[in-house]
Amino acid sequence: MSSNHSYIPLNPERREIRLLEISPWKQDQNEQLRLILKHTELDNAEPFDALSYTWGDPHPTFTVNLDGAEFDVREGLHTALLNFRQRDESCLLWADAICINQDDVRERESQVGIMQHIYSAARFVLAWLGPPTGDGDEAVEWIRSVTPLGMVDSPWLDVILLLEKPLFRRIWVVQEIVLGTVVKVYCGNESIDLAALLMAHHVHSTLSTHDP
Repeated sequence: MSSNHSYIPLNPERREIRLLEISPWKQDQNEQLRLILKHTELDNAEPFDALSYTWGDPHPTFTVNLDGAEFDVREGLHTALLNFRQRDESCLLWADAICINQDDVRERESQVGIMQHIYSAARFVLAWLGPPTGDGDEAVEWIRSVTPLGMVDSPWLDVILLLEKPLFRRIWVVQEIVLGTVVKVYCGNESIDLAALLMAHHVHSTLSTHDP
């Protein structure tokens, strides 16, 4: 990632972290992201959500405004931040690619050491799967609105597609999800609690095992 942004160092002895404030969009939902980093001690942090996502390919990158400077982020993070940006108010997230100075090896190691505490302290872990593929939105809505037992036609294929997203194959993300008090899984504009998604997958696996 290239950037004109300069980080202010964190104090590891005070378990300092950075939180990312996403300013609301003004005229266009796809306008450039305006972001502000806020220093805080983890033990005294205001309520925030922790983002869980895959970094993905290094290209393409998208330029955001971070503390008034240009900062390049990868596509996966960019789409996630656009998705969670609000119309009328700012929101506060923790996202490792921005909240940790990736060019500072000591800081990276220190922040990874308290990452479990960051995810545990978050109100929600927001697991971002990315934009929907196929009928992903329909699958999420279906799982949320019906009892899956006895319903094994086409929506199951979309449930499987959701669980095959790269997010669920990344070991760091598995840790993040386990540590989160409440995990909300997002696919495009739809969201579902992780427990419901895993239950749907479990039922599908059980029924598949008993297929003639």
